[in-house]
Amino acid sequence: MGLPSRGGSATKEGQAWRVKWVDGSESAQICFDARTAENNPELEWVTLEDPRARAVISELPPLRG
Repeated sequence: MGLPSRGGSATKEGQAWRVKWVDGSESAQICFDARTAENNPELEWVTLEDPRARAVISELPPLRG
């Protein structure tokens, strides 16, 4: 499930992530949280509003509690 099972990948490099998205595009330096984005303005901040992230999470099964 998730990114690797759909042909993508994600590797953490220091504070940043290098992501190969499902569509084949790549992001060299991204983060997923506000604190990291604030402390590292050179990073791209990816939120759930990003269509690339939404494409990955849209097919995850719901959490059961």
